[in-house]
Amino acid sequence: MKRVGRWLARVGPRQLIAILTLVWLMFTLGWLVARSDGMGGRPLVIVWGSDPGAYDPHRTSNPVAQDVFRHVCQPLFYEDESGTVRGLLAEDAFQYSNDGRQLSVSLRPGITFHDGAVLSAEAVQSSFERLQRMSVSPLLADLRGVTVTAQPDGRTVLFDLPSPDFDFVRLVLANPYAAIVSPLTQETDGPGFVACTGPYQFAASLYRPGHSLTLVRFADYRWPPALFANRSAPRIARIRFDFIADRAERLDAQSTAKAVS
Repeated sequence: MKRVGRWLARVGPRQLIAILTLVWLMFTLGWLVARSDGMGGRPLVIVWGSDPGAYDPHRTSNPVAQDVFRHVCQPLFYEDESGTVRGLLAEDAFQYSNDGRQLSVSLRPGITFHDGAVLSAEAVQSSFERLQRMSVSPLLADLRGVTVTAQPDGRTVLFDLPSPDFDFVRLVLANPYAAIVSPLTQETDGPGFVACTGPYQFAASLYRPGHSLTLVRFADYRWPPALFANRSAPRIARIRFDFIADRAERLDAQSTAKAVS
């Protein structure tokens, strides 16, 4: 401490200000790098034969689109490797009524969408109503006659079912097409790059129709307790999907990607 005091006594005011400014700039740069969406770095490359052209989980039934949006948009539950249903956006526990016609789900707190909106019971209700209204989803038949109601506490959602269905969570709410979309979503034509809650988000500026689509990591992603030990942003900065129609070129691209990695 005495040495530091003597050093400070020898440093002039201008030098001290310059040093403190440099330290502040380095700290800010480090913070920006840590919080960035990860535009730099080598992406994970996945090759498909065609570009579906639509990636809104409520407006498509294309399996290639599903392979893309599952990194961006999440349903309330997922099924783990042992076949156990666990909470993704919801808590693990859920409650059926005795007759199997009503289901109560509680949401995990502190989750935000890519656009900053907060995950709430009202957001879940509006998302399912949007899915039903779009009339495109492969889940449409499973959701016919289902009423979704947000409860006053903001974290509880009730699903009223037209008939007893004790597999509704596993077969419907854990399905990727039941992904929850931000209530701030604007209905527009085009690829439908919606804001969701997943570890990656769409980067519209990096989309090359018919050629490639790039996802960038979401720094504020909240990992579900039982899914991964990682609690920070995803380690892979970007995921790029290349669309190559020619089979030989597609195989060559896959071989090149493996050789590079």
